[in-house]
Amino acid sequence: MNFREIASFKFLLVLIPLLTFFVPKISTIVNSYLSKNQYFKEKIKLTNSELQNNSNKTENSDSSDESYLEIENEEEKQKDFFSLVSKEFYEFIKLIPEKEIQKLSDFLDDQFQVLSKLNLEENKLVALANTIILSKFSDLGLFNVAVIDTIEKLINDSLKILNLEQKSKYSQENYEQLKARSEKFAGSGKKSASCLLENIISISDPDFVLEESPVSYDKQVFISIEDFKRIVDAKIEYMENNATIVAKIQSKTLEFEIGSQEVYLNDIKSILPAPILNIDGMAYLPCTIISLLGTNVINISTIPAAIFY
Repeated sequence: MNFREIASFKFLLVLIPLLTFFVPKISTIVNSYLSKNQYFKEKIKLTNSELQNNSNKTENSDSSDESYLEIENEEEKQKDFFSLVSKEFYEFIKLIPEKEIQKLSDFLDDQFQVLSKLNLEENKLVALANTIILSKFSDLGLFNVAVIDTIEKLINDSLKILNLEQKSKYSQENYEQLKARSEKFAGSGKKSASCLLENIISISDPDFVLEESPVSYDKQVFISIEDFKRIVDAKIEYMENNATIVAKIQSKTLEFEIGSQEVYLNDIKSILPAPILNIDGMAYLPCTIISLLGTNVINISTIPAAIFY
């Protein structure tokens, strides 16, 4: 045995005891590390799972909140004037630029408040809302010419719902007489037109009927002063050869002259859309004069028709 072999043998004698001592220790440390590492892996896995669950809950919560907000917003949408009109009519309204709609926001809000207080069947409420929109938007020229015929058909359908029982309130003889007088006026000038009795409607008074023929002049619906007096419960006084008329309605005084568009309510001046007429010796007033006294009035020039509500 040479020197190298002797040295190697001595090294092994020293190494073997050392390995016998340290290998179990190292094995224990390694196993402990692996065990801990597995623990952390499981812990991380569990934590990720919890985070995912929490995330799902949050998403569900957010989704619920969004759904709630959508429902709430949808309810808010229903609390405006356009929620009252028919779906068919609303399709035409959507063609109008939003900026034009915004200009009428105050008017539409006011009308919604008025209609919300009316005790009407749903189909009549929808018909009235359709009619209000037509008259207002048509007056402002907001509907495209291409859809005017369709719009007028819709408003005629709405009027048929509103005046369903109106014609039956007149006897056949009385109806024909009043109709003939209206048609006679229609032939008196280019701006003159007849007006059907059933198209003068009072929403607040279901028993309302006219005693005189309604007429249309210069795109405005007119009623006789006698019918005006009954509608607003006024006391009428004639002055200065009957040219000046004073109507007293409770605490209000309305003064106007035949042939003039000027009218004074408690000395406050307003301008009517057309002058007071004299037809066969009787004063005729634009229906819109009644709006000065706090009653809502729709004047529909294309039909023609007028609705008090």
